Amino acid sequence: MATNYISNEICVCVTNYDFSDNATKLKNEFSQYLKTVLIDSSSPNPPINVDIFIPNTYYSGLWNASADYAITNNYKYLMFVASDLEIKNVKKLCEYATEAISHKEIGVYSPSVSASSRTSFPILVNGTTSYMRECGVMEGFFFLVKTEILKAIYPISPEFKYGWGIDVLTCHKSYELNFIAVVDDRISIYHPASKTEHAIDIQKANEESNILLDQEVIARHFERINKLQKTFNFINKASTIDLGCGKDIKNPFLATTLHGVDLLDNTPKGIVGADLNIEKIPFPDSTFEYCTAYDFIGYVPRLIYCPNRRFPFIELMNEIYRILKPSGILLSVSPAYPAPEAFQDPTNVNFITKDTFQYYFCEDYLWAKMYGFNGNFKLLAQNMEGGKLTSFLRAVKD
Repeated sequence: MATNYISNEICVCVTNYDFSDNATKLKNEFSQYLKTVLIDSSSPNPPINVDIFIPNTYYSGLWNASADYAITNNYKYLMFVASDLEIKNVKKLCEYATEAISHKEIGVYSPSVSASSRTSFPILVNGTTSYMRECGVMEGFFFLVKTEILKAIYPISPEFKYGWGIDVLTCHKSYELNFIAVVDDRISIYHPASKTEHAIDIQKANEESNILLDQEVIARHFERINKLQKTFNFINKASTIDLGCGKDIKNPFLATTLHGVDLLDNTPKGIVGADLNIEKIPFPDSTFEYCTAYDFIGYVPRLIYCPNRRFPFIELMNEIYRILKPSGILLSVSPAYPAPEAFQDPTNVNFITKDTFQYYFCEDYLWAKMYGFNGNFKLLAQNMEGGKLTSFLRAVKD
């Protein structure tokens, strides 16, 4: 094996039928970082750089060929990549996958999928967390799995040509072997709608799945998934900072390390004193996975002239971006227009709307750059309820 890869324990199998141009692109990108082979299932116009040709035996054939390659060549992990995927940052994905295998409890890893992606499991959609979280399941179009787990179910019978249920079976075997399945919210991939000519017989696929899976065992596995959907089960020990916290630090993300900033003096609880209208957040760069601001943003002035003209709200957003780690999360809860709560408090001086974060501080717009904003967020979710706007933003850092 080559020694210049970021990991020699992982092999990537790009699997293709009839997405040949993208298959070539994916192979070229992944091969810069990990050992990569391209497996083609007798495409009408196959890619030019195929390593392994197999008959058109549908998903089960591509799965078996990938598993066989990884097992035969003594790799510890297989990264299975369907050739129709859109992946914006392959390098970062490979780095995160390599980080994941350092956690010995992880048996199955996958990036999250974008909200617009075709997916069977909502728990895999990019969420409001800053790291890997246990999810209990994977999608068949992309996964990283221990070959130890593959050996427990390899080979898959060719009769399961559509592949339904193989993803659930893989994860179930992972848990049987005392590993877990995780999804990484730091990075997302996109899985488009299938081509019309690739449409499958849904009834037949369901029948195949029912034969493949022990329904009682799988029902218990889905109970596990449903429980995970409602919790933050992090792989790392996250830290959070609560701005304008008062006497009590709020911890909605269940972080293990807590800090707060307020006008109060320092206390044993880890609350430091600072006036964030005129001072920086007193912590180093890239310190926190999470930053919360409950009923705080509205009290930060937009403009002051003493001693010089400044934009405290813009400066605060710069500071939040600075102290968040890559993919860190900002949670803001603040009164917002058109609710009366945004105006009735005479000390509330920063009137925001549902568009403030999206247009001024988030990718694709970043209008606040003209006022000195130098960060970049992605708006993950937003909801207006009871006169307050709840916003989740992810810090986008290369």
